Amino acid sequence: MVDICASDPDFHRLLIFESREPNQRFAWMMDSYFRQMVDRGAHFIRAAQDEGTVRDGDPYLLYYGLLSIIGSLFSLAPEMELAAGRKAPTRDEVERVARPFLMKAD
Repeated sequence: MVDICASDPDFHRLLIFESREPNQRFAWMMDSYFRQMVDRGAHFIRAAQDEGTVRDGDPYLLYYGLLSIIGSLFSLAPEMELAAGRKAPTRDEVERVARPFLMKAD
């Protein structure tokens, strides 16, 4: 997920924009691309929960929470640059920020 959002910061913005007013195009995008990715992500989260490495909770909510953190950090990079006076976060920085959201504390 980090790699997808890092390679195309507009990916998250597109998802947000398109999902605001569901229509036939959005349904097609979900059926053709996103549903498989979401289900796969939720499956991996559930498997990691079963192993005891990922916090408890609905795997789909955790997936979307994680996507929100990761996607926002990349898609809001221009705003962050102006507001915080720092360059866009690196892939590694985003992963370090997102990891505690999903993983159980040691």
